[in-house]
Amino acid sequence: MSYLEDIMQGLEKNQEVPKHVQDKVELVLENLPDKKRKVRKNWQRQTAAAAAVMVAISGVLCYSYPTLAARIPLIGKIFEQVEESVPFSGDYSEKAETLIAPEDMEGSKMIVTDAGICVTASEVYCDSVSVFLAAQIEVPEENILKIPSHTLNGKEATADGMYLRGTWMLEGEEQRMLNARMLEGKVIDEHTFAGVLKLDLEDKELKTGTLNLQLTSIGWDQDGTESLDISENMRVDGVWNFTIPFTVDGESVKEIVVNQEENGYTIQKIIVSPYQVVSYVKAPLSRVEKEITRADYERKLGLAEGEEDKTLSYEDFLAEYQTPKMQPCETVICNQDGEFLFANDSSTTSGITTFAVDKKELRTLSVYVLTDVEDYWNEDGSLNRELLSARAVVAAEVDLF
Repeated sequence: MSYLEDIMQGLEKNQEVPKHVQDKVELVLENLPDKKRKVRKNWQRQTAAAAAVMVAISGVLCYSYPTLAARIPLIGKIFEQVEESVPFSGDYSEKAETLIAPEDMEGSKMIVTDAGICVTASEVYCDSVSVFLAAQIEVPEENILKIPSHTLNGKEATADGMYLRGTWMLEGEEQRMLNARMLEGKVIDEHTFAGVLKLDLEDKELKTGTLNLQLTSIGWDQDGTESLDISENMRVDGVWNFTIPFTVDGESVKEIVVNQEENGYTIQKIIVSPYQVVSYVKAPLSRVEKEITRADYERKLGLAEGEEDKTLSYEDFLAEYQTPKMQPCETVICNQDGEFLFANDSSTTSGITTFAVDKKELRTLSVYVLTDVEDYWNEDGSLNRELLSARAVVAAEVDLF
């Protein structure tokens, strides 16, 4: 078997080779010099012919598989490509573990193809708070250039996004991706998307772990306008399963106990990593009296009528919802220079708020908890820290060194 024929067999293992490509390659192979003819005086001509054949075949393959040209330089370097185009930006490429290198692509379990879509798990990083997975999605049959971008809050940058559905498990029980989880990054070409998926840990004491990720659908918007709404006018169902080992970067993370209490509210602690700050606030409890119907349950969990979630039954959902919850409050954090840390995720029922660092220097953090949220900005867009201090039910200054 020739080297070129071996290339074709390798391609066929990963994806179906169109007939017109196969025909062109076979035609080129037929015109290769016969290996059995040992004519020394023709070696330069034969070498040149072989080089021309390689160029010809490369042209055929890159034309027929536009993603092939994009995939190889991206694999193992996705963080480097998109780490500024994600909500929790930072220098991931300096810390991430590479899951697959270009030379290891064939037969790799980190590359899964189903329903015509190829997903490659490229790199992973864990800061003991969250797992950040860099992945590439190839959609050969569709043009994804019109995926709308959305503005990243607190920054001038924008991100593109694809919607993922399925289940994942980091430790403990399997968790379902409610509604859709966003893979955020950027469109590389008309068939290739590269982005980062963030999944939060419950056990902050892990040293190593395994992410079991089972995707059941991949979707995207195609209207070409800026949007944060999930419309998914394109959606493909399939099965893309990954088992991804990771090591926890515990040395880069600080957990600081605060326990500042006033007016029944307590700033318990904060966790600081190179990419995010997580605050934990305890608030007074209140009971929700609203009746929760079966329709409310199905709508909240994104279920079809009559469908039951595998991990949370309607009865369990009722019991959880009717459990006394903390009174709503908002946590605001800024650094020593008065720079606001944008809250990318906030839960009024747990008191946990996650803020993006976005490469800001953190030496001291000012933490404010508010129940009466009014405008606390100056005209120039900076935080009015006097108003924040006056309106906060509890506040704390946290020195990180």
